[in-house]
Amino acid sequence: MTDNTSEPRSTKYRLTADQISAYASSGEIPKDGMCYVDWLLWYMLRDIYRNYNSGKINKEHGAELKTKAVTVWEKEWFRIEQINQTANRAAELWRRVESAASAFRIDRTLDNADGLLAAIYGGTMRTDDQEGR
Repeated sequence: MTDNTSEPRSTKYRLTADQISAYASSGEIPKDGMCYVDWLLWYMLRDIYRNYNSGKINKEHGAELKTKAVTVWEKEWFRIEQINQTANRAAELWRRVESAASAFRIDRTLDNADGLLAAIYGGTMRTDDQEGR
């Protein structure tokens, strides 16, 4: 089952601009459950092809519009990928902090306290040796 309204699929399974263009040029509605970003490109390209086929725009103008539409699509995918990477990093941080905090709650040792600080600061915390003390 595919969900066309939820988060976009992984970039591993997403359609290429050429595949979406082929669907739009033929007027075919894709059956494989595109996400909203892919649908955006499909609708833009479908309108460009309709206007070209009806003579409202020439080939050069259609190609220019298609290039702009694909650029918008690529930028939106880049934005989504950045948001997903940020969310994944935040989830990993909280997983590390929770694990270290749990260990510290169970056994309040200096090593577990250091582990908690390392989880919070991601290993970027300077030690006394690094500071030259």
